[in-house]
Amino acid sequence: MPPYPNLKYLQEMENRNVPFVMIDKHLEGPDYDYICLDDENGLYLATKYLFDLEHKRISYIGVKETKIANNRWKGYQRALEEWISRGAW
Repeated sequence: MPPYPNLKYLQEMENRNVPFVMIDKHLEGPDYDYICLDDENGLYLATKYLFDLEHKRISYIGVKETKIANNRWKGYQRALEEWISRGAW
């Protein structure tokens, strides 16, 4: 199996001059436009926002087996550590 199974479709779109942007996926090799989300900072900001609203029981429910989920967990942990260090709990 090729490293990215849909590569042939991307190449076909490129050959037909169909504009497209990859989301949260950067491929080594082809120079396709892409955007990547900042999952860690996004979850940090969301969690911090809830703490700033004085919510006290905020949980992270998810898996850590993927890079995206692991980055989100790091953001949650960072906000939680800041909240605890402020003595807000």
